[in-house]
Amino acid sequence: MIGTAACGSSLNRAQAAAAISAKIDGPVGSIRVFRARCVEKYFEKYPIRFIEDAQAARQYRLLEDAGLATQFVGQATSAQCGTPYPESLRVIGITLTPKGIAQQWPEHNELGGGWDLAMGRRELVEVTAIVSESNLARAEFTWRLVPTIAGQALDQSPLQRQRASAAFRRQDGGWQLIRIDARPPRLREPLSASPPR
Repeated sequence: MIGTAACGSSLNRAQAAAAISAKIDGPVGSIRVFRARCVEKYFEKYPIRFIEDAQAARQYRLLEDAGLATQFVGQATSAQCGTPYPESLRVIGITLTPKGIAQQWPEHNELGGGWDLAMGRRELVEVTAIVSESNLARAEFTWRLVPTIAGQALDQSPLQRQRASAAFRRQDGGWQLIRIDARPPRLREPLSASPPR
């Protein structure tokens, strides 16, 4: 049982929208950002060779540009970088600003810790059509992926409207959302052509 819509003779768009939103709305996709990283001292001169260092520095710069973090640079130590030869390394990292702290990103403890930044959130745009047969109904709807503040800062593009469908079954307490399909069937197909899984 995925969701329930209030009982009535047939499923209406408002009932379908409420049940679909409860299932799909919310954050999706995340990126793991570290508080600090040991990087090659002169990685900027060789960005292809040290691509991970360049990517981390870019993330830190973009988060700082968005006002979510403040960058810092430090001297590498053997203990911090896990090498007896830290001379060719430096430490880069970020601390969150009040705006970044307000995002309440989940923290992780991998490699010295950091945050998992949600990049986007799904949201229902509209229920576009409903077809019913007996105790089954299918609602076609559109949804989109909207970048979060972190997603905007890290250049996550919004996703164009996507189409999908939701299958419902009438049960004792009303309409039950039983499945969401990313590729909607044609509404003219009989509901029995796409039985619930």
